[in-house]
Amino acid sequence: MNLDELFSRRPTEADEPTSLSGRSVVPPMAWLAGAILLIAVLGVLIWCFTGTLTTSVSISGIVFPQYGIEQIRSQQDGLVLYLQVEVGDMVEAGDLIAIVPQTDVYTEILAANEAGASEEVLAALYEQYQAESMIYTPVGGRVVDLVQVGERITAGDLIAGVTSSDVYTNEAEIRAYVPVSVAQSISKGMDVRVYPQFTSGEQYDYIHGLVSSISTYPITQTDVSDDLGRFYSSAIVPQDGNFVEIRITLLAGENDTELHWNRADGGSLAVDVSTLCAMDVIVDEATPWERLTSWMWGDRS
Repeated sequence: MNLDELFSRRPTEADEPTSLSGRSVVPPMAWLAGAILLIAVLGVLIWCFTGTLTTSVSISGIVFPQYGIEQIRSQQDGLVLYLQVEVGDMVEAGDLIAIVPQTDVYTEILAANEAGASEEVLAALYEQYQAESMIYTPVGGRVVDLVQVGERITAGDLIAGVTSSDVYTNEAEIRAYVPVSVAQSISKGMDVRVYPQFTSGEQYDYIHGLVSSISTYPITQTDVSDDLGRFYSSAIVPQDGNFVEIRITLLAGENDTELHWNRADGGSLAVDVSTLCAMDVIVDEATPWERLTSWMWGDRS
């Protein structure tokens, strides 16, 4: 074989490198799909051990002061002529709330003046008029309920409702009335997500709360009505069967003056007395892995 024949020879199949004959090139999209799948698997594994699954019970209730409301009632019949305060005002014990003039005593004062009665007689009549016509609050706190000017009342009717000003014993709480069958799954200390039903329709997620007490024995609608007074609503009381009272404490935020909203834009929003609330009581909380192992070991509830 001469040199021309040697360098002009074409390669045959036998001349190809054996190390490349069984190898193929992987497309870039396959690598991408594999990476995505790997990330997804890792995400699921992380979620299994760090994620949270919750089981909750839905109930409803009403915002009410922890130790109730001091109900200031009229001792006489009459017409509300004047109000010194408005709902939301802070008052101190002894402050004037309203004037319900007693016309019969006022008539006696006019007659005594015309008759030239002594100063002692007139002073006694004025004292009687003030005692019967001027209505004062026996406690300090915030006015949460109030009659209207011009409203005609009878002895025993409510003039105003004032919450105690003791910040240590009168924080706002929620009172919920729950069927016994539902309450059996709720325990003191459970976390609660509270969704206030604002009249404006605005929603700011939920407030963090805590189950603070559960009544030992069932209560009646009459008990609830006597306790809540004007704020009683049949909408929050079960109409059938036995029910108990559950109290939920609203937790404070970082500065202790605002409620602990789940979203920052809830902020300093006030949740006033009588606000109706929907709630989710967290009765169980576990990671997906804990749920899976519990199910595998026989607790498949």
